[in-house]
Amino acid sequence: MNHDHLAQDLKKAFRMTIFIFSSVIANLFILAIVAEIIRARFKPFAGFVPTRNPAVLRYVFYAAGVIIIIVLRILQKPLIGKIAGKPAQDVLRRLSRASITTAAFCEGPGLLGFVLFLLTGLHRDLIVLLIVSLFLSFMYFPRKRAWEERFRESLPAGMEF
Repeated sequence: MNHDHLAQDLKKAFRMTIFIFSSVIANLFILAIVAEIIRARFKPFAGFVPTRNPAVLRYVFYAAGVIIIIVLRILQKPLIGKIAGKPAQDVLRRLSRASITTAAFCEGPGLLGFVLFLLTGLHRDLIVLLIVSLFLSFMYFPRKRAWEERFRESLPAGMEF
């Protein structure tokens, strides 16, 4: 493969991954909008499932959010794996898969907050968990420079990118 072809493949894979990751971020805003519509439509909204003690559910959902963050942190390196000497297409596939999986994990706390909101009507907790998801999304958002460095690591010795 020549340099131009490799560069185009990298650019295409990166662009697709950015689109998917951005869609996950947009989904967080859509969840917030849907929650506001539900609050306005069912005012005062106390959730769809009557609960005696919403604090217990709150703790469970926050604990699940923390577990998602820990798992995300632990999985960062294993998701990509060793790429030295791997074919270029395999490296691009691994980078894309790792970024998309990371995006799904980043969305987790926000989804948990939305479910908690639907169950209990706890709007403030929804906002907190959506903000956590947004923070994670921007923290783990794919960076082109990092992709290029990883891609260079995989190239055979003497091959330039």
